[in-house]
Amino acid sequence: MLHSYTSWGVFSGCPARFHHQYNLRTPHKEPTPEFFLHGRQVHSDAETVLKKRVKSIWYESQPDHIQRFLDRIVQSDDYVVENRVETDIEWNVAPTKPDAYAVFKMDVAFSEDNKAVHIVDWKTGKQPLSKYVPQGTAYAAAASAAWPNRTVAVHFANLDQGKIANPHIYTVAQCTNLRIM
Repeated sequence: MLHSYTSWGVFSGCPARFHHQYNLRTPHKEPTPEFFLHGRQVHSDAETVLKKRVKSIWYESQPDHIQRFLDRIVQSDDYVVENRVETDIEWNVAPTKPDAYAVFKMDVAFSEDNKAVHIVDWKTGKQPLSKYVPQGTAYAAAASAAWPNRTVAVHFANLDQGKIANPHIYTVAQCTNLRIM
């Protein structure tokens, strides 16, 4: 069975819901609250700036430090929007879908110096960015499988609040330890 950070969250919140939703595949449709629609739109706007390399009205409405961060990504050696990493149960990149145990979808992955890989996760809403550290740790483990022998820097940016948290830096040794746990 393929797991994601979201499915792990469902399991920790309610194992029965996880069983019905992921094992039995019972359709479970919750109404889409307004804040989800807003979050999707903000993600889409950020992706458009990065994919098309255009400075849209949305881009122009962002604070200077957010604009500089987006520019930094575009000017990096390479970047991937909506980067997907699939791993097997031992945290190796899964060569084929049937081998995948977990899937991680990172909003952006980029490298500036071929020594470190940067993972960016866009957030919206009122939650403090510190709430997402466990998600960032899982992303660091997955990123180290896809980009071995590199330091991983995980950035969280709340585009509603105009905040970018200091990146969480994971050394190669720390990433290796994460994958062993």
